[in-house]
Formats: sequence, structure tokens, C-alpha cells
Amino acid sequence: MRVAIRTLKKAQKFAIDLDDGADVARLKDLVAAELGLASGDDVKLVWKGKLLRNGKVGELGLPAPGDTRFVVAYPKPSTRKKSPVKPLSAKRTRAVISSTEIKNSSNSKQRSVKIAKEEEFDKPRDHQPNTTTNIQTTESKEAKELSRLMEMIVLELRGTPDSGGNGNDRSISIRVLRPISKMFESAATRYLKDPRVHEWIAKGLRSRDAAISGGVSRLLTTCLKNNGKQAATLLFSSREVLRAIIAAICDYDIEVSAPAGLLLSEISSWCNGTLKLFCDDKYVYDAIKEETFSEVRFRILELGAKMAMIAVDGPDDYLASDIFKTVVNIAKRGPSNTDPLAWPNSLEIIGEAMRTAEGFDIVMSSKRLFDVILFDFNGRGEPLSVKNKLTVVHHLALASRRSAQYDWLSELDFVASSSSTSESRIVSAVLQACEDGMKSFDDTTKAMAAHGICLLTTCLKDFLFHKQHELQSGEDEKLSMRTSQKKSPSFQRLHKELTAVADIAAENISGPARVASLVGLAHVFGNEMERPSDKSTESRESKDFGLSDEKNRTISEGLTNDPLEEVWKGLSRRVGMSVISRSIQSPFEDVAGSAYTYLRNAASHLWGLEQIALTPGFIETLLDRHNGAGTSPQASEWRFATLQALAATLKRNARNKEILERLVDKPTQERLLEFVSRGPYWSARAAPQVKVATASRTQ
Repeated sequence: MRVAIRTLKKAQKFAIDLDDGADVARLKDLVAAELGLASGDDVKLVWKGKLLRNGKVGELGLPAPGDTRFVVAYPKPSTRKKSPVKPLSAKRTRAVISSTEIKNSSNSKQRSVKIAKEEEFDKPRDHQPNTTTNIQTTESKEAKELSRLMEMIVLELRGTPDSGGNGNDRSISIRVLRPISKMFESAATRYLKDPRVHEWIAKGLRSRDAAISGGVSRLLTTCLKNNGKQAATLLFSSREVLRAIIAAICDYDIEVSAPAGLLLSEISSWCNGTLKLFCDDKYVYDAIKEETFSEVRFRILELGAKMAMIAVDGPDDYLASDIFKTVVNIAKRGPSNTDPLAWPNSLEIIGEAMRTAEGFDIVMSSKRLFDVILFDFNGRGEPLSVKNKLTVVHHLALASRRSAQYDWLSELDFVASSSSTSESRIVSAVLQACEDGMKSFDDTTKAMAAHGICLLTTCLKDFLFHKQHELQSGEDEKLSMRTSQKKSPSFQRLHKELTAVADIAAENISGPARVASLVGLAHVFGNEMERPSDKSTESRESKDFGLSDEKNRTISEGLTNDPLEEVWKGLSRRVGMSVISRSIQSPFEDVAGSAYTYLRNAASHLWGLEQIALTPGFIETLLDRHNGAGTSPQASEWRFATLQALAATLKRNARNKEILERLVDKPTQERLLEFVSRGPYWSARAAPQVKVATASRTQ
């Protein structure tokens, strides 16, 4: 029988003849011999994304020559033992430097020119480089320096072939990185114009030594960050270098592929066409096939999505490429028992692709990916579990926030939409998944559901905030929208689940569900300290106190431009600050940390300050540095962040002194500001004093 073999890095194709009863070990030995390796242990074979370790070849269904599929062969990276650094001896003389001083008597300034002659005595004669540099007087200083550094690179080439090689290919020693590094530290853009430099960069990237290939990639990445577009353009102009970078990205060893991926991403952020070149490359096309190793495959798929987000020419080439189509097809097929990580990894990659408005629209509209996943339009047969549906909810909501695309949430507005679109179906399916998760007895599933509900609410908050800013009718219409009682059925379902999340946060228990509920509600409230300042809306909380007494009956009525502020206050009252005051003293660090996160974000709002102030002894507990509400360094930082939020809220509403003093008296405000000014670790203990004993001599 015959088996079709292919290598990705050098695109070699060949067939191996085997006996019918041969095993995998025999196949690896023959492949290693074909590749010029010492033994079968020096090569890894991958078929259908899995390593071939043992078994009979005839039972594995391996492809024959002429088949479109193939077995992928990955040569293992060569490893070299680190040898101790030895001083130079007579056996190896690296350089013999002779100098000749040329003096011009007619000129008052004396000049000296050093002519260097370097010899290498331990290399074979047929590999001995020309060690004499003829310096012409017409050469510029830059040309002399480049010639000298290039000679250093040539001299650092080892004369011994690769282990198991055929004797013609020469490997590059790790010492070759020193002169290259020196070149890039001084004037990289000048050296990158020389084709000889491109040649040695490509050889370094294609080296089988991971230290050399990864080292060259890191050096070039640092070079691009320091020199910018000019250096990136010079690298992009060399197709030899670009092909070597892409070949390194498709390598089996992550020490080779990861630095090369960062390098190509840096180039794509400066040069148009880099992303398209990557997506259309044959190495990449072969590496994303199902036959390749799963880790290598998803490494390349993820790199394409990340490059699309930073590419200077946008994500269009990626979204139209086979790379993105492959990811979408994996997501549509649903979870797989043979490769359980494939489906969640594909969702992660799609989430990266949806960071931009273009990517979000394509996935939601043209691909209709979430319709297929949630409603099983692809005919998987077995529906998704609740956990898997909640995973989809997480990625959808997170992508919506990152790309600021909220049109699909239109059904969650106060007034129900008149038409039932596919986006409305998605909202209904998302809410149903969250409701099913909240009914689960599994604490992890309930935590995922609480997190998903809070993410959806945060998206809705952003959607209403943007919609409110687009209104042109003035403050009266905005106020009427806040106080409107006409809520859509979808919003009522979401509010009901938010109430259930608040009930979990109010329970006196520890576990993932309560921690997720506290942190999720904190994100729903938002931190006013992190909101970008806007002079047009600055001190809006203070200005709204200028309304009539009839509209100002409660302390926190009509304070902010948040259309869901009343909802947040109701949720906070349902949880109760007394429960939070006990939770920050919990011996469980995750519970205490999540309670402090909730408290900090609530304290950044005036309604939160009101609820904290009306809880007996709560502010005194926070101001006591030596109480049981957290004396560890971490707890001290959490408490300090909470008091910072309280101080910022007092400062934003400084014009309303009478109202603030009804909540927090003047001495307590001064103590709070003094606490913040001294930092989280200040101690009132006096510094130790050294006493010096004195003695008098008596006669």
C-alpha cells in the first residue's frame, strides 16, 4: 500500500510504500529517511487533526497518492546542547586585526584608517568565506559598516550540517543573532534596504532551531515598534521575507509560530495588503485543513481574526476569506465529541471578528450564524445544552458591546416593536436560555445565566444611552422616556430575571452563582468615575436639583441621564446594603472581593451614596482601618477604592451642600477626604524612635 505524505513548511509531497501489515513506527521511520532525519522519533505525523502514535497503518484509513487529503509530517525542531563559553585559544582564532595609519602631512588633521583582516582557521576550505575587506576611499561610512556586519554574519555560520541533513543545507548558529541585533539597534531602516539582509533574515526565520527562528521574529518586531512604517514597508517589499514569516507561522512548534504571528500582525498594522496576502497564502490554506494538527489549525485561525482587527486596510479581506469560512462552518456544526475544544474555540475567534461594526453585521446578517446555532437550521439533530446556549449568549453580548452595535436589542426597548424579525427571534432565544439557566440546580450553570443576564442588561443600557443622545427634542422628552411605564414584553422578561439575580446576590451563601451575581450587578450599575468627562453634561446630577420642589421630593429623583436609574435603585434596595456590609467581612476572598466591587460601583452614584449613608454604621465601618472589614493588603485596596468612589460622588455634587450634609455630616465628610488623601496603607501608629544612652565619667 502507498500513503500520501506532505510537509507544510517546505510544501514537500511524496508517497511512502509499505507492507500491508506495517505499523505507524515503520511509517515514521520511512518518512524520516525521506526527509533526511536520523530516525522516526524526529518526525510527527498528523492525520485528521490527531497525532499518529501506534497501530496498524492499514486500519487507520490513510490517504493514497492522488487523494485530495494527506498525512501531515512535522519534523521535530533540532535541539542543541548548550556548551559552556570557552576563551579563545590558538585552535580557533576569530580575527587578526592589523592597522595601518595613513597620515597626510599637508593637512593639519590626522586621519587613521584601520583595515581589518579576519580569518577563520577551523572551517573546511570549501566553506571558508572571504575574510578580506577592501575599503575603497569612495565608499560611505554606512556601506563600510554594513560590509563589516555582513562579514560577521557570514563568519558566524556553522560549517557543520544539520543533524540528519544531507550535508548541503547549513544551519545558522545562535551567534548569528548578535550581529543582526547590533544592526537593528543602530539604524535598521538603512540595513533593511540591502537584499543581503533580507536573505539572511529569511534563512533565520526558516531555521529548524526554534531559538533562532523565534529570535529573528522578536528582533524584527522590536525593530518595527522602534522604526514604524518605514521599516515595515521595507520588510513588506521583500516577498522572500514575507513567505518565510508565513512559513514560520504554520510551524508545529509554538516557539516558532507565536513570535512570527506577532511580527506579521505588526506589519499588517502599517502596510496595506498584508492581511490579504496572509489569507491567500498556500501555506495557510493547507494548515487550516481538517487533516492538520488541531492546535496548529486554531492558532492560525485565531491569528487571522486578530490581524483583521488591527489591519490598516480593515477586516474585509479576512471576512471574505476561506479562513473565516472555516471558522463559521466549525461553529455551525456545533460541539463535537471527537474534538471538544473546536466549537468553543471557534466561538472565541468569531467574537474577535465581531469586534468591528463590519464584522458584527456580516456575522449577524449575511452569515446568520446565531440563527443557525440557536434554532438548529443546520440540522445537527441534537439541540444545544443550556450551558452551550449560555456560551453563545456570552459571546454575542460581549461582541455587541465591543463593536457598539445594538440594533439587535431593539425589542428590549420600552415600547415593543411592531414586526417580528430574525433579530427579535434571537432576543427571544437568548432570554429563554437565560431563564432556563436560572432554573438550573447546577451552581455553575446558574452563574453563567446570571452573568449573561447582566451582560444583556449592560448592552441594553448602552443602547438606550446612545438612543437618548440621538434625541433632538430636549430634556422634557428624555425625562418622559425615563418615567414611561410602557415596557415591552421582552424588557419585562429581562427585568424579571434581573430581580432573580438580585435575590441570589442577597443570599448569605458563597459560590459561583452569588459571586457572578454581585460582579454582574456592579457592571450593570457602572462606575461613574470611569465614564469619560463631558463638559456639556458635567455636574448634571447637581444641576437637576434646580428643578421645582414637586419634582425634587426624593433625594435621588431625576439625578442622572441614565434612562434605567430607577431600575438600578430598585435592584440595589432588593440586595440591601446591610447584606453588603456583612459580605465585605466574609472570610471567603471571592465573596468579599465581589461585594467590594458591587459597593464601589454603587458608591459612585448619588443614589448609592444615599443607600450607604442610610445604613447604620456602614460609613464608620469603612473608615475604621483596624476593624474586621478587611485588614489584609488586598482588602485595604478594595476599601480604599470604595472610599475614593464616595469622595468623587461628594465632589461631583458639591453644589448641593445641604442635601449632602443631610446624608453625611460635615465631620464625616472631612474624615473621608482625609482617609483618601493618606492612601490605603496609612497607619496612625507613631514611628519608632531610637534612644541613645549617655554616660558620664566620674572621677
